[in-house]
Amino acid sequence: MSASASLATFARGFSCPQEGLDEDSLEVIAVERAREVGRLFLDRHASAIAEAGGALPELLGEWLENELDFAVAWDPLFGVAEETLLGKSDSPPAEVAARLALRMQAAGCRGEWRLAGERPTPVPVRFSAWTLPATEELTVSSDGSEANIRTSGGHSLQLTREDGWWTSATPETCPQVSILDRRVSVLTGEAAATPELLFLADQVLDGGEAGAAAKSFQGAVEVLAAHAPAYLPWIARVMREVVPIRSGLGAINSGSSKDLPGSSHLSIDVIPTAIAEMMVHESTHNYFYLVRALGPVEDGSDERLFYSPIKQRPRPIEYILLAYHAFANVLLLTRDLAESGCPDPSGYLERNESELVPQLAQLAEGLEETTGLTPLGVALWQPLAERIG
Repeated sequence: MSASASLATFARGFSCPQEGLDEDSLEVIAVERAREVGRLFLDRHASAIAEAGGALPELLGEWLENELDFAVAWDPLFGVAEETLLGKSDSPPAEVAARLALRMQAAGCRGEWRLAGERPTPVPVRFSAWTLPATEELTVSSDGSEANIRTSGGHSLQLTREDGWWTSATPETCPQVSILDRRVSVLTGEAAATPELLFLADQVLDGGEAGAAAKSFQGAVEVLAAHAPAYLPWIARVMREVVPIRSGLGAINSGSSKDLPGSSHLSIDVIPTAIAEMMVHESTHNYFYLVRALGPVEDGSDERLFYSPIKQRPRPIEYILLAYHAFANVLLLTRDLAESGCPDPSGYLERNESELVPQLAQLAEGLEETTGLTPLGVALWQPLAERIG
């Protein structure tokens, strides 16, 4: 088997959970991507980070080489670091380094460091499920089982880690949703007040609504556990944080970006089945972004636009593939839910099926017609088409 054919066979696992996924290879993809971003970020900004954070560049460099696994490597903060590296973010490099260090220490990395700045950072301090107010100075120490965080504003946080999870006498400010052996942070209020999430500022729930939002997400997870369990590991692998938004009138609105791996925003004022659908949809986009780390999904040879019934306008073939990949998984989920007897008093699942089938058929016309997809691109949609029938 040629290398390209072998790669395409491996990529079928990224099409949907029913195809099976090579977990070890998945980890290599994410870890090597994160290491490359981290190394370039430190090479470019080490002096500025050291000026404010002393030993922080050395600690981050050591952790990047020795402590990364998939759960840490596929994280929005590596996207923030890359945006800063590319000059697409105004965040001070030392501030980004501090946030990344907190994320890695929340995963168990050991070390002690101090960050001092001349102005208050606009970004709150987040460690696992806790958020502290923005601060001019920050002192952090952790031996992997106990952590201590202090700010110049007099705030402090002491935590203990057991069985991989942190606990503290200080109440959690970011509720977490349990999905199998993973936990997804629910960001509201101050926890969502970061530069990369400013575009959601008008829709984000305030901190007092965090608990209710987390219960809604947990309810959606319970629907999946009871009626579509194949999609639980699909979500748990790639979802790191979710920002609940209020879209009004029961509208479904969700989004994610290749620039923020593992981060999604989802409507909260809808039924659990719809929340489950959005979690699957946005997680599927993350698998699309992971595949693109292996290589292009289209070779640029077909510059035509193909009509998208989702967006109701012509779009490049890569976006047709992106839409088919996500919505075909939603259709498979819808069928799993319906066939397992998931309660559906409003007829939501039946409406989904009737709307998605013709939309996917039209998207498939473009995918069949184009000659521009690479073997990776073909591997993302053909297994789904076979399963949809």
